[in-house]
Amino acid sequence: MGTNLIEEPVQAVLPGGNQIPPDGNNQKGTRDEGGAAFTTPANLMKGANIFSPGTMNRLYSETAVAFRMLGPAEEINLNGKSLEDDFTLSPVCKKACPPVKLEKSPWSKGISHPRRETALTGDFYEWLVATSGPDMDRPWIMHCTERYIEVTGNDLKDIFCRQQAMSYDLFDIAIRRICELDNRMYTNKEVNRWRHIMESDFAMLALAGEDPTTNKSIRHQFLGEPVKHAIQACGMITVPAMVRTSWCVYFWDMKIKCVHIADPAYKSIEAASFQQIHKPNLKVLTHALSRCAKMFFDGWSPD
Repeated sequence: MGTNLIEEPVQAVLPGGNQIPPDGNNQKGTRDEGGAAFTTPANLMKGANIFSPGTMNRLYSETAVAFRMLGPAEEINLNGKSLEDDFTLSPVCKKACPPVKLEKSPWSKGISHPRRETALTGDFYEWLVATSGPDMDRPWIMHCTERYIEVTGNDLKDIFCRQQAMSYDLFDIAIRRICELDNRMYTNKEVNRWRHIMESDFAMLALAGEDPTTNKSIRHQFLGEPVKHAIQACGMITVPAMVRTSWCVYFWDMKIKCVHIADPAYKSIEAASFQQIHKPNLKVLTHALSRCAKMFFDGWSPD
C-alpha cells in the first residue's frame, strides 16, 4: 500500500529578520540588508511505501528467524544446534484422535498452580538487583527438550530488574515452566488437559512464512513424550506471538469456536487499528494450526 505525502512550504525566519513567505515569493529580491532571502520549494515525497500490518508482522518474524540462524554460528556453544538441524522432512506417524468431550477448566474444579510466598519472591528480586560479577554471565537455566535453551543471570536481570523486553528464549522457558505446573496440578498424569500451550517458535515460523510441520520442536510440542493428554480434548489452544515489539497471545476457544486475543498494547479508541494488525496474523496462524492438525493427527481439526 502506498501513498503520496506532501510537505507544505513553511515560513522561515532568517538572520536579520527577513522572512520567506509560504508561497516562496520574496518581494524584496534575493538579498536584503542584514540577511538573505531565498525560495523554499515544496518537498514532495512521492510513492512513500507504507507496509501493511501483515507484512510488518512477517518482517519482524523473518528477522527473528534470521537472528536464530546466525546465533549459533557467532557463539561457541557446544549444546546449541544450528537452525538447520531443527528441521526434518521425515514422515510422521499420525496420532489417532477419537471424538472426546472437551475438558473443563481446572479452576472450575478447584485445581490451581501452587503459589510462591511473596516474601520469597521479594527476597530473590532484591538479591538479583544487588548481584553482579562474572557469575551473571553464566547459564542459570538450561533446558534441552526439544529445542535447547539457556538463560544467563544477566538475561534474568534484564527482564525482571531492568524492565527490558522478554526474549524468545526466556519466554519459552516460562512456557515450559507453566506446562510443568499444569502437569503437577493433576494427580492422574493420564487425564486430559484443559489447555495446550505452544511455544513461541510456532508463531515465529508461521508468521515468517515457514512451514512449522517440518520443525522438530513443533513436532515435539504436538507429538512428543511430554504430551500425554488427548489434544482433541483441550478446550483451549494457546499460541503466543511477538507482534511488533509486544508479546501477544492468541487463544483458540474450542468450546465456543472463537479466538481471544490478549494484547497488552490494546486501546479501545484504536480498536480498528489493532484489528488490522491481528487479523492477518490470525489468518496465518489458523492456517498453520490446521496444517499441523492434518499432518500430525487423524480426526482432529482446530477449525
